[in-house]
Amino acid sequence: MTDTVYLHYTQTELDRNFDQRGWVQNSEEVIARYGPSSAAVRERLRCLTNVPYGKSPDQVLDIFPAAASASPVLVFVHGGRWVNFTKDDNSLVAGPLVDAGIHCVVLN
Repeated sequence: MTDTVYLHYTQTELDRNFDQRGWVQNSEEVIARYGPSSAAVRERLRCLTNVPYGKSPDQVLDIFPAAASASPVLVFVHGGRWVNFTKDDNSLVAGPLVDAGIHCVVLN
């Protein structure tokens, strides 16, 4: 018998649920697009990179401002359990948001 560690989940079940690659057949193909797509967004849009919000070198964020200063702001916190990905892999979310007139902040 395997012990549960949270609610009715075993550690193996929790690990599987936190790694979405097991849920999508072409996950590696999708993930491989993150970096190039994010780089293209950083090239296309105005971006303030590596703005510190804390003392650690990892406590930085990127700001993608919309055209109008009084626009709404979306702060994007990427998934990855603190072991996968960085803000640089997730700049791709800023493209449609900024295009729609929303400031986007991508947190590391």
